[in-house]
Amino acid sequence: MEYIINKLMTVIKRYNRNENLRVIEYGLKTSYLAISKFIFFTLLALSLKIFKEYIIFLILFIGLRSVSFGIHANKSYICWIASFVSFIGLPIICNYLGRPNLVKIVIMAICIVLIYKNCPADTAKRPLMNAKKRRIYKMSSLLISFIYSLFAIIINNSFI
Repeated sequence: MEYIINKLMTVIKRYNRNENLRVIEYGLKTSYLAISKFIFFTLLALSLKIFKEYIIFLILFIGLRSVSFGIHANKSYICWIASFVSFIGLPIICNYLGRPNLVKIVIMAICIVLIYKNCPADTAKRPLMNAKKRRIYKMSSLLISFIYSLFAIIINNSFI
């Protein structure tokens, strides 16, 4: 990663006299990590034959994460472990363990309570100071959660 980022920063410094080079470098590192994780987990999902479930989970996750944000790991390896559990482990569990509607409803209720309690999640680098925006993000997170829950109940599929 460092090699690629250093090469890109050399090119950027040559053509850009911008004072925000640290911000650009941070963005490049963040993008590199996101792209490398996406490629790795996509290939892993393909090899484990859970690609469809992985994509469904990824799309649903992006929808919720866009308004609820999320907690960021302090170390890269912790992020990789959490990502593995989320993007590979959960689709495997959901795919192979059939659940009756009552269990689904209990799980959904727990998730909605946790979303109400914890969303939106801000970080030290990106705090949400505006109370109105915080309320909007919380209500949006809850609305998306309710829509996902209704969808899961209506669709008769153990994975969903």
